[in-house]
Amino acid sequence: MPHCRQPSLGIPFIALTVLAAGCAQPFEAASERALRDRLQDRHHALEEAARGAQRVRVARTQPAVRYSMEKDRRERIAAISGPDSYEGASLELGPDLLGREENQTVALTLREAVHKAVQNNLDAEVARLRPAINRTRIRQAEAAFDAALFANLNLRRTEDPQPPPSGPGLDTFSTTVQERDQVTAGIRKPLTTGGQIRVQSQFSRNARDPSFFSVNEWYESNIELQLQQPLLRNFGESVNRAQIELRENARAESVTQLRQQLLTTAADTEEAYWDLVLARRRLKIQTRLLERTREDRKRLEERIEFDVSPVQITEAKSLEAERLERVIIARQRVRQASDELKRLMHADDLPVSGETVIEPTDEPVDADLNFHLFDAIRTAIRRRPAVENALLQIEDASIRKRVAENQRLPRLDLQATMRFNGVGFQGDELENSYDKVTEGDFVDTIVGLQFELPLGNREAEARLRQRQLERQARAAQYERTLRQVVVDVKNALRRMRAAHKRISSTRASRQAAADNLRAIREQEQAGQSLTPEFLDLKLRRQGALAQAEIREVRAKTDYHIALAQLYRAMGTLLERNGVAFGGA
Repeated sequence: MPHCRQPSLGIPFIALTVLAAGCAQPFEAASERALRDRLQDRHHALEEAARGAQRVRVARTQPAVRYSMEKDRRERIAAISGPDSYEGASLELGPDLLGREENQTVALTLREAVHKAVQNNLDAEVARLRPAINRTRIRQAEAAFDAALFANLNLRRTEDPQPPPSGPGLDTFSTTVQERDQVTAGIRKPLTTGGQIRVQSQFSRNARDPSFFSVNEWYESNIELQLQQPLLRNFGESVNRAQIELRENARAESVTQLRQQLLTTAADTEEAYWDLVLARRRLKIQTRLLERTREDRKRLEERIEFDVSPVQITEAKSLEAERLERVIIARQRVRQASDELKRLMHADDLPVSGETVIEPTDEPVDADLNFHLFDAIRTAIRRRPAVENALLQIEDASIRKRVAENQRLPRLDLQATMRFNGVGFQGDELENSYDKVTEGDFVDTIVGLQFELPLGNREAEARLRQRQLERQARAAQYERTLRQVVVDVKNALRRMRAAHKRISSTRASRQAAADNLRAIREQEQAGQSLTPEFLDLKLRRQGALAQAEIREVRAKTDYHIALAQLYRAMGTLLERNGVAFGGA
């Protein structure tokens, strides 16, 4: 075998390996910086427009009608209307679906309800699973660069018929028997630069009968180092780690979706809680209205011999039946509102199939309101999951554009191989063959380049244009998201301020209605004849007071719902309820 030792090529081989492992494909970053600057400008422009805003304070106002009354008169009005007049009033819900007359109730604060919902809600549970699923996808993408052990075994035996040798009397065919048993084992490692490095050892037993050599059996072995590396297309970590980056962004996006779902769950729970408060207060108001109507009907029946006609009693009974219907509907609404809150909480101790009724312990209040438009907008832009999601979408589009830019390049692949060979055929053939390998007397070196350039390159150019347009679309979507966030915050502030002002107006309306009913009662106690006109006026004033009370309670609960929507629009509703969000 000829002497082929060329140890000087080992250094370039190692240098190429280090270069392939340490270099990344350079891309122009000017367009990325321009896009980032543009988005930051839009961001700051929205904030700057509200920077000069003054802090707004909406204080609770007392209606003028109240101050025009003397203290005794105000106390009589408070005794027949308003939240204080229902202290200690029982809530009759009627028999439940289990046939029980005694209703089981459980007291619950707003914060307890939100915590149960965030912890147990099924929609939130589904959203919690997405980050975990995406973590497994990241590991799958990273596994593309895991090293792999491999081994191959080939056993081959051939019999080749040979023509007879020349000479007199030699006319029979002969056979050449060849055997080659080969074992190959090694390890290969994909590189983040797009190439692959492989180290393997190969051992083979060879036998030939008859043989052209002085021996019929010999052993060959070698150790081979091989590098395959793209130099243009598919070169660089920025291209080959793109799938990992996309899946990391997908996990981050699923975390923002989880936070969005928890915000939605918390807001829905607060709304359901205050709807239950309203339903219970409505039932108390309708129940008191029914009781007042019954009292008037009984008083009329007692005076039928004096100044009350049967027609008046009939009308009173009709109105009593109508108001009883409203009580029945109000009872149904209480149970429905309680079940809706239980559905959102999904708590084991409060199954939605049970008939236990939730009794909210928090009462709606109308404390003074302070807000600052600039602070609210700035908080929303920094905390809303939708904004973070839109930024992740831009980053995804930039990664895909970066890969598409690389795919425009021609294909130029390097393949370098260095193989150390050995052969053995006397005594311990296997050991002798590997001794020759380690001596380095027989070294093969192979270096090759492969080049390819599609004429026109239309597919790669079209894909790059597609990715550029997709990134522009994501940037436009981000700007649209910012504007929507600002609109959401402003609308929530307006709803909250309007609801707060409605509390004062509805309180004034309720107090005026209560004052009218008080005056009618005092006239009746002074001996006013129960004429049809007077009776009709009294019954209508009772109904008007009940409606005014319901409107006042609705304004208060609407204010708290609007407050929850504001914190949701700013992305801070979880913190407001003491819920710590640590991602997933």
